[in-house]
Amino acid sequence: MTIGRYRNYQQEKFKLIFENSPIAIWEEDFSILLKLKKYLMSRKVVNIHQYLTRNPDVVKRTFRGIKVLDVNRAALKLYGVETKQQLVANFGKVIRPEMVNVLISEFTDLLEGKRYFEAEFKTLTSKGKRYDVLLKVSIPKEYQDSFSRAIVTIQDISDQKKLERHLRKVAQLDSLTQLYNHHTIVERLEAEVLRSKRYGSSLSCMMIDVDHFKIINDKYGHQKGDTVIKRVAQTFRRSLRQVDIVGRYGGDEFFIILPETKASNAKIAAQRLQTIFASKEFFIRSHVSVKMALSIGICGYPDEDIKEVKDLIAKADQALYTAKHEGRNRIVVL
Repeated sequence: MTIGRYRNYQQEKFKLIFENSPIAIWEEDFSILLKLKKYLMSRKVVNIHQYLTRNPDVVKRTFRGIKVLDVNRAALKLYGVETKQQLVANFGKVIRPEMVNVLISEFTDLLEGKRYFEAEFKTLTSKGKRYDVLLKVSIPKEYQDSFSRAIVTIQDISDQKKLERHLRKVAQLDSLTQLYNHHTIVERLEAEVLRSKRYGSSLSCMMIDVDHFKIINDKYGHQKGDTVIKRVAQTFRRSLRQVDIVGRYGGDEFFIILPETKASNAKIAAQRLQTIFASKEFFIRSHVSVKMALSIGICGYPDEDIKEVKDLIAKADQALYTAKHEGRNRIVVL
C-alpha cells in the first residue's frame, strides 16, 4: 500500500469512527480565545475566573465566536436536529445561566494553559428536552498556542444522574416511613442552625415520642406496629408546614425542625399535633383501631446555653424526657 493510499485509509477509518461514535463529538475552532486573552491582558486582569464571573457578557460573546467545524451523528441525535447546518445555525443562540458558569471555568482553565476540561451540566434540545450531560474539551498539543482545533465530546448521562439522585434519596430516607433518617435529620439541623446564625433568625426543634408504642408491638406484632408507625409519619407530614423538616430519629421517636419559629410558636404547633392525634384512629385491622398520644420536648435557638448542634439535640431530648417523666401526653419547653 502506498503512503497516499495508507493516509486515505487512515482518514476513512477515523471518519468512520467519528461518525458512528455513540458519544456526541464536535470539532471546533477555539481561536477566539486568543482574542479574549489579548482583551484580558489589555485590562491587566490577574484573576481570570473572577473577572469573567463579573462580566458574563464577555463570556457569552466569546462562546458565540467559537466556530463549529464538524459534528457527528450522535450530536445531531442528542440535540434533536436533522442536519449539521441546523445544529451550527442554533449554536450559541441560547446560553443558559448554568452554562455560563461552565464556560467561565472552561475558558479560565484553557487560558491558564490546561489542555483538558471536564464538567457536568444540564442542556436542552431543540425540542426542549432536558438532558444531564458530561462535557469534555481537549486541545491537541500541536494546537495549544493557536486554539484552532478543539475536540469536544458531550455524553448523555441522564440515566446515570437519575440513578445517583435515587441512591442519594434512598440514603437520606428512613426505609419504613420515607421521612429523613437519623443521620440526615441531624445534617439538616446543622444546615438550619448555620442559616439561623447567618440571618439572625429563630428555629425550634421538637423531639417526639409516641407514647406506649411498645404495647402495640407486643399485642399485635411488629408488622402491625410498622404499619402504625408509617401512618404516624404520614400524619406528621400532613399536619405541618411545607418548610418544616420531619425525620424519624429512631424507633418510635421523631424529630421535627421548625425554621423561622420561636419556641412559643412551636408549642402552639405541638398542641395542634396533639389535638390531631387525639381525634385520630389508627387502624390495626378492619375493625380494630388504636389511639396515639404524643410526648413532645421543645427547645429553641438561639439560646445562650446552646453552642453546638449536639447541645440543641440534647436539650430537646431532655425536654422530651421531662414530658415522659411527668406522665406522658405532655409538652415541655426548655
